[in-house]
Amino acid sequence: MTIDFVTIPRQSEEMPMLSRLNEQPFVAPVELLKDEPMLFSASPQFALQEGGPLTLEATTFLLNAGEISLDRGNVVIDTRVHMLKPGWIPAIGGWHCDAIPRGEDGQPVLDHPAIPGIRHYLLVVDCGTGSMTEFLNHGSLITELLQKVASPGKNLWGEHSEEINTYLSDLVELGADRSEYVTTAESGALYKFSARDYHRAIPATGHGWRYFFRASVNTMVKEPLNEIRKQVQVYLPHEDLGW
Repeated sequence: MTIDFVTIPRQSEEMPMLSRLNEQPFVAPVELLKDEPMLFSASPQFALQEGGPLTLEATTFLLNAGEISLDRGNVVIDTRVHMLKPGWIPAIGGWHCDAIPRGEDGQPVLDHPAIPGIRHYLLVVDCGTGSMTEFLNHGSLITELLQKVASPGKNLWGEHSEEINTYLSDLVELGADRSEYVTTAESGALYKFSARDYHRAIPATGHGWRYFFRASVNTMVKEPLNEIRKQVQVYLPHEDLGW
């Protein structure tokens, strides 16, 4: 299936969820960033108790802004710190949406009734890697044009990612400004986005460190796990890089 770029307006008629919440960016020296504890499925209370300075600052900001609450139990926070080299990716590559419930086949259920209530908050603080998050500006509209079920032997996000990349390449070949269709997150900026906002982590372009914070609200998680992780993965486009 090919996305018809003509059907995607530059400005959506619907109110987009993607928005920046903070005027002053969160910043940290690399020495502090490297020492941030990594949390998995943490409640806000656990993040305030066990998180490092960046996690504490981001969680407190969301609480003070009324975006999340301590008493509802519907928030999970994940943080990660990566050391990256050029070409390394801090997440599984490709365009995708976060926290879409999955069916018995393990694939995302794009019409699940829980999706409209899910929202996320993302913060990336970069120290030299250049590996930022890209958001597709019209993800919710493009969702309606993509197949809802994975082809045999394939996965849905992989197929969607191929289609979106082709769509963006076609636009650029026709003279379009890619920045009108893709928003690149700024280091230190805290973003709010929905479960229908396609996004991806881009490969690092330099050597350095990257801090990732995401708070998710109203996902299908029954309760926070409140884990401190000691390991983190990076992903490579191929295995013959050398060092």
